[in-house]
Amino acid sequence: MLIYFGVFVVVALIVTGSLNGRTAGAFAGTKSKLAFISGEKDSPLVDGLRDYLSGNAQIIDIPDDMEIIRDALFFGRIEYVLRVPEGFRQSFLSGKNDVEPQKTVAAETAGSVNLDLLINKYLGIAELYAKNVPGITESDIVRNVRKDLDVSVKVDYKTYNKPSDMTELSYYFQFIAYSILAILIMGITSIMMAFNETDLSNRNLCSPMSPARMNLQIVLGNVTFALAVWAALCALVFIMHGNVVLNAAIALLCINALVFAFVSLSIGFLAGKFIKSHGAQAAVANVISLGISFLSGVFVEQELLGKTVLAIASFTPGYWYIRSVNEIKNMVAFSAQNIVPVICNILIQLGFAVAFIIIALVVTKQKNANLAN
Repeated sequence: MLIYFGVFVVVALIVTGSLNGRTAGAFAGTKSKLAFISGEKDSPLVDGLRDYLSGNAQIIDIPDDMEIIRDALFFGRIEYVLRVPEGFRQSFLSGKNDVEPQKTVAAETAGSVNLDLLINKYLGIAELYAKNVPGITESDIVRNVRKDLDVSVKVDYKTYNKPSDMTELSYYFQFIAYSILAILIMGITSIMMAFNETDLSNRNLCSPMSPARMNLQIVLGNVTFALAVWAALCALVFIMHGNVVLNAAIALLCINALVFAFVSLSIGFLAGKFIKSHGAQAAVANVISLGISFLSGVFVEQELLGKTVLAIASFTPGYWYIRSVNEIKNMVAFSAQNIVPVICNILIQLGFAVAFIIIALVVTKQKNANLAN
């Protein structure tokens, strides 16, 4: 149980650290390393292209030697080589386009694609002026192109997501499901294995205490253990996130985790009726906890799971637990209307818990009847 608890703490610290390292901000373009080699001399068109690219890329001066260029591309000193051959200016202005710029890249990357777009944009606008404005000079083409390219639009980024601390807490309570399942199944099956030993079971059957009262006391003992595990894991939230203040969202997340703890208790109580050895105990604990966690969206977001997987997962309590976590995370206002889906998910989890307990009690009654016969 301590191993499962320790694994959870390590995972929670890693996830929290990764989320803290992220900085949310607006989009900002990155400048690729560009080698601009021109065979044209005194060409306003080519010089204008170089000036335009210098505002969007880092121009690296490099000799026009293929061996040096290959080495620079290989070692990452440059990412993109644009070679403007001699005769390009005349070919472009005449509309023949039989002499075109040549590019060399080590691999197609986002930076190289972005430079392709910038070059095509500049030359495309320049071509429009050259073909549609009679008698326009090369300098006028460059001036008009830069004027058009300098037009920009201001974009305001608005976000409606919950604060970052809520995201961290939701991830914490998402991963907590695996630990609750594993710890409670392991702990409760250990208790049940002790009571299921033949000598102890026979002695208890000979006692004046009724089987119903005996089962009730065992259940209450397991409930106490489940409450202790739930309290420890929820208290860890306030230890790991020192600035967390108890509010409606955290209260709902804790209540949701409490209900899931009762579900895990009922699963452990039922499994304890069948487990006879410690080897089987470890296998059952791992299969159930990992199986439900992978299916329901503990380790992988439910948005990324297929419809078939989600349909199968809906028959597990973990699915409804994660749905509650997602509902609480995305909740903007804690009104009665918004809380209803969370309450429905919690009630479904309670239904699973009651069903598992009833099955366990029926199995116990049947076993006692067989022993009596």
